[in-house]
Amino acid sequence: MNKILLFSFLLLPVLLFSQPHKIERDTTHAYKTEFYVYPFAFYTPEKKLAFGGGGVYSFRNLKWHFLRPSKIIFSTYYTTAKQYLIYSNAEIYLFRGKILFSGILWFEKLIEKFYGFGSETKEITNPNYKLNDLNLEAKFYYSFTESLLAGVSFNYKNILNFDPLENPYLKQDDILGNKDGLNTGFGILLRYDTRNNVFYPSEGNFIELSSIFYDKLLGGDYRYRDFIFDVRKYLTLSKSKIFAFEAYYDAVNGSPPFYNYPRLGGSYRMRGYYEGRFRDKEFFTVQTELRLHIYKRFFGVLFLGVGDVFNKPSYLRFRNLKVSYGLGLRYRLSEYEKMNIRLDVGFGRGTYGIYFQAEEAF
Repeated sequence: MNKILLFSFLLLPVLLFSQPHKIERDTTHAYKTEFYVYPFAFYTPEKKLAFGGGGVYSFRNLKWHFLRPSKIIFSTYYTTAKQYLIYSNAEIYLFRGKILFSGILWFEKLIEKFYGFGSETKEITNPNYKLNDLNLEAKFYYSFTESLLAGVSFNYKNILNFDPLENPYLKQDDILGNKDGLNTGFGILLRYDTRNNVFYPSEGNFIELSSIFYDKLLGGDYRYRDFIFDVRKYLTLSKSKIFAFEAYYDAVNGSPPFYNYPRLGGSYRMRGYYEGRFRDKEFFTVQTELRLHIYKRFFGVLFLGVGDVFNKPSYLRFRNLKVSYGLGLRYRLSEYEKMNIRLDVGFGRGTYGIYFQAEEAF
């Protein structure tokens, strides 16, 4: 019952703001291919100084130009702390748009932090641990209508060379995931998408539900389920202002490894908090953005988010809610597809984060 009430809360803004909306496509070009590459550098206390590069490749089918653009995004970086990431994601329309393939593949060597579970975990002297991990997410959607899709997902996460270092929690045997391990999952997906642009929407809705089952029968080492509910709304306020809203809920049950618990923070939700500083069985956030055109290809963003992690809904406390806020700068790579790269500076309670990536946070 508590979860039903929470879902109702997440859907409320969409129901309040939603209006009948017809998707409009730019059909003046029968075919368009664009490819951009860019260098970048950033600094965080965890990764130290990092150097890397990325690229975006988008294309539309010659015969079916009315479809949304397919895209392939890639990036890689290396840090002075001897960490690295090789990452790629893609969304490709097949068979006259009836099939959408969405995939993410990345390999990384990194040092992360673990402070235990819950919304009020304290700072500890040695939170670090390190690992290599190989990740694959492959989703196949079937399009029933232009806006309604359903599909299946396969998830693979292989933890290699796990080292707890001096983390006091990960030296305990009762913490699942404190050694090398394999996670394999199969899931079902449902998506409703009326956005007028996949890169920089100014009108429309996006709703996605996913339920992923991880099991030893699939070849993994753990058994649990991960349920995600993602609701977004976009409104044009004026010629130069767009309002964007997202409500996001993630919950696991069963026996997941500690690193696959829902985590607060990172470059997409609750920016300003270190991703994983707070983690537990459930996580929710509501965030908004005001997107502004500044000058020519430059855009700005003001964002605000509220959220928290909890073991179950009855444990959620108003006094524990975390607040995230900040601002960002956008540079438009493609005027045709409205593709941006972004630089965000986010702030939380006694913390901050700097993020550089392709595409919007949501």
